[in-house]
Amino acid sequence: MKTMIEDAIERVEGIFPFDGYIRRESRKYNVIAETVLRYLEPGSSILDFGCGPCDVTAVLQFLGFRCSSCDDLMDEWHGRSGNREKIKSFADKIGIDFRQTSDGTQKFEKNAYDMIMLIKEIETIMTMMYDNDIM
Repeated sequence: MKTMIEDAIERVEGIFPFDGYIRRESRKYNVIAETVLRYLEPGSSILDFGCGPCDVTAVLQFLGFRCSSCDDLMDEWHGRSGNREKIKSFADKIGIDFRQTSDGTQKFEKNAYDMIMLIKEIETIMTMMYDNDIM
């Protein structure tokens, strides 16, 4: 399983549109992939809510999951140098169903996903809490 995950991470790293973004030494991608594989079989459907640039979503897509993702793409860096378009193009290129949610009109089908992930959302909350000495 570990080789399969490492291969997926390497594939993403090779085509990811943001150089230096993927830091493999953090093992974040390995831990998330191992956790998902513990609960779901490849072929299952996943919605990555608050996906950011689809880095985690892409690893799971390459592991054989059917991935959808959504994000409002309103972070400051999303507006730089065509980053929104790079994210959308990357997701489309590897078959992720990306939906931008900034206008609030996105609707999701009931019971359409085997798993919904909120990883980027949780990271954002934890960073905010840490930065403000709440933790």
